[in-house]
Amino acid sequence: MGPHSFSPPHVDEGNNACGWCVVTALGPFDPDKGGHLVLWNMKLIIRFPPGASILFPSALVTHSNIPILPHEKRYSMVQYSAGGLFRWRLNIFLSSMTTVEIQRNT
Repeated sequence: MGPHSFSPPHVDEGNNACGWCVVTALGPFDPDKGGHLVLWNMKLIIRFPPGASILFPSALVTHSNIPILPHEKRYSMVQYSAGGLFRWRLNIFLSSMTTVEIQRNT
């Protein structure tokens, strides 16, 4: 997203809890003045320059980033493992709701 990608503190509840999320920062911005990644649980503020990538369990770690300056641009490319796909596979290729209905009827 962009051109001023920013996110307040959050966890990605829909992601696979034991999976990794990859975030890549892109765009012309000064990484010394903004765009830092904040991992709240670990009390870390990480300088996150354009072109850098990081892997972390975004469903388990509260995270955010620091805004950039108004004249700058920052984009994020985010790759993650959707928890629903793993549940679907675990449920023998059925939704969780369908699995519950089958269990009720047996």
